[in-house]
Amino acid sequence: MEYNEESELGRYVWNYFQQFCTELEANIDELFARQRKGPEAQQELYDRSGISADDPFVVAALRDGEDVFHKRVGQRILKEHSEEVFINRCPECSKIVKTPRAQRCF
Repeated sequence: MEYNEESELGRYVWNYFQQFCTELEANIDELFARQRKGPEAQQELYDRSGISADDPFVVAALRDGEDVFHKRVGQRILKEHSEEVFINRCPECSKIVKTPRAQRCF
């Protein structure tokens, strides 16, 4: 798989800085997981969380898919929390590494 800076950055921020997600973003992420379980699981989350299936943000996120959603949230987190987010890069090639503690990329 070819390295894509934008995709890797979104993945990295999503995986390691979810503490900066809003409650709505966390619920939408859970909706993606519940989609794989079926409509009853999704409805239970709608009922429990109070989010609406008609909310334009929810509709857009579900329509665009999980990867695009994670990328957008990652971009927002970077914009709003840039001083708190550490992007770990390989000292040799400057690519984003897999984890915040990794020493270098593969």
